[in-house]
Amino acid sequence: MIDIAARLDTLCKAAGHPVVSVSLGRVTDKTTWRVSPDSLQAACQPIIDAFDATDPAHETAQRAALALMLSRQKDILATIMWAIILRDQAAWNALTPAQKKARVLAEADNWRDVRVVVEEIVT
Repeated sequence: MIDIAARLDTLCKAAGHPVVSVSLGRVTDKTTWRVSPDSLQAACQPIIDAFDATDPAHETAQRAALALMLSRQKDILATIMWAIILRDQAAWNALTPAQKKARVLAEADNWRDVRVVVEEIVT
């Protein structure tokens, strides 16, 4: 099942409308579907009106986005793993597979925490 609000958000943004969010009142009643900010409702309404939740292209696009996100997460974990190995390859080689996994995930948590601080600084 597709996430209708997320798909509409993507379609509105692709059409050049910088929506912040899309909300659905009643899924079966498009007149209750809203974009935020309200000033973009009129511009996005034709996209909402034309939206067909049964179109298989929506599910395909959503699956592709999920696959890309998972691929990026794997790339981040691989980069973290290489950073650990480069610090001390002998210590890395001495770890069991379970220890290696735990070490990479612990470093990923540190990376996430640093990313939060960076986001706070930048915004």
